Order: sequence, then structure tokens, then C-alpha cells
Amino acid sequence: DPIHEYNRSAGQSITGGYVYRGSALPVLYRGRYFFADFVQGHVWSIGLTVHPTTREATASDLVDHTAELGGVLQLGNISSFGVDADGELYIVSYSLGRILKVIGPTAAPAAPTGLRIIR
Repeated sequence: DPIHEYNRSAGQSITGGYVYRGSALPVLYRGRYFFADFVQGHVWSIGLTVHPTTREATASDLVDHTAELGGVLQLGNISSFGVDADGELYIVSYSLGRILKVIGPTAAPAAPTGLRIIR
């Protein structure tokens, strides 16, 4: 049986994905299952908990990542996901003809050191 379902108001064609195991995204993303809807162009992730005895997985904490990934116009119709050798996540946009790499937030610049005033 599925561990997560959504109704037709949320989407019409699920695109299966991957459990994130990379290191480019913050640690809170590791172990989450990323998936999408081809028609709506939305990307979600769910947390997975595996029962220690039965090894059966249950889903919790559904998060919509569409906006933070640039929105539907940036993502298009998502037909597939991929991962590289480092476990980093890629999204295949069928309608835009692109392969998009999911990267973490930009880091704040380092605080300057050794400042001085020149007169």
C-alpha cells in the first residue's frame, strides 16, 4: 500500500523520486523522500520513519518545496528525478528540456576581518 496519497486538487500524475542522501542541502533534508506531480509542477518531500522490527515505513511532515525551488515556471512538468554519485538530487523538467540540480541555500558571506581606515 502507498505510504502517502494526495487528491486530484493537489495533482493528477505523481512522479516518484528519491530519498535524499547527499550533503549539499542542510541536514534536515537527509532521509526525506522527494517526489513531484507532473501536471501541477509541484515538488514535495515527506519524512520517513522505519519501524525497527517490521521495517515498515510510515510518512509524516509533508513539505511543499515548489516555491523555494523557483516555482512552477522554473520547474515545468517534472517527469523524473535522479541522483549523482554523491547522493545529490536532480529534477528532470520535461516541458522545459532541463535537468535541474537541487542545491542548498546560498551561504552568507564571511564577516570581513582585518579592516582598517585609510586617511
